[in-house]
Amino acid sequence: MLVLISFTALILFFLAGMNMLRKGLISLTYSKIEERLLMFTDHPLKAFLISIVFTGFLQSSSAFMVIVIGFVSAGVLPFKRTIPMILGTNIGSTFTTEFLAVKMDVFIWVLLICGLLFTVTRKYPLKQIGTSFLGLGIIFFCISGFSRLAVPLTQLKAGAGVLQHLHDSSWSALLIGMILTAIIHSSSVCVGILMSFMNEGVIGLEQAMSVVLGSNIGTCITAVMAAVSGG
Repeated sequence: MLVLISFTALILFFLAGMNMLRKGLISLTYSKIEERLLMFTDHPLKAFLISIVFTGFLQSSSAFMVIVIGFVSAGVLPFKRTIPMILGTNIGSTFTTEFLAVKMDVFIWVLLICGLLFTVTRKYPLKQIGTSFLGLGIIFFCISGFSRLAVPLTQLKAGAGVLQHLHDSSWSALLIGMILTAIIHSSSVCVGILMSFMNEGVIGLEQAMSVVLGSNIGTCITAVMAAVSGG
């Protein structure tokens, strides 16, 4: 029971860390993002490339898609122009996975302490940078925690059942990735957990690939929910 509570808490902290990182980065550049998006959407290739850059910077394909959907709903962008942007954002979101693969355990406390000190100053842009550092430190702390919980989770009855389904079929693994991502609204968290489990040898590469594909389907739920109120 304690393992499940710890695992759930790490997921919540990971989401909070991603939100803080995103909030800090957006606070620094949000107005510029709006201007550049409208400027570079007159050609499909330019829209495709700029969406890769901004999604990688925002560390969230969902956040980028919500911005794009808002532009379409407001009539600022025609739907046709957003198609290459959505394709680009799916490439840009892979930056997060590469970013999580970097071993930064040594710098966790450095990031947390510097982030806290910068945030306390409440001066622009130190506060925004501090928020990003705090988020980053929390993210790497959670990834480290997932690695430690990987083996204990598989020893639980529920964990063993999920693991069995992952190994049974690629379709089962895809479905698990899709459902988990749809519930927590973050493919980054799902991939972070997956990478931690792979490091501990709990999940193989073949199963992981299926989960990642499912995760990319599940992350679409955020855009669908954002579009419900739109035109």
